[in-house]
Amino acid sequence: MSDKYTKVLVPEKPGQPESSEDDWKVVEIEKTQQPEPLEPVSTIITYQQLEQQVASIDAKITSLTAEKEVLEAEMVQVKVVAEA
Repeated sequence: MSDKYTKVLVPEKPGQPESSEDDWKVVEIEKTQQPEPLEPVSTIITYQQLEQQVASIDAKITSLTAEKEVLEAEMVQVKVVAEA
């Protein structure tokens, strides 16, 4: 079975700021995972949370890429010395 996504209905509160173009990003969505044969597991998520996770992964990729470049440069130096 595939996961099921359902919009969580949250009552409007008086005095809320006017809606904006990106309001849909903070709408709460219930994600129900349906692995077999376990019972379904529900989690509340928002698009904004997923965006933040992607940004975090992007930052890690950038950091790891820089670290990899330093190690590869060191590997070249070690290889030169080892082959001498």
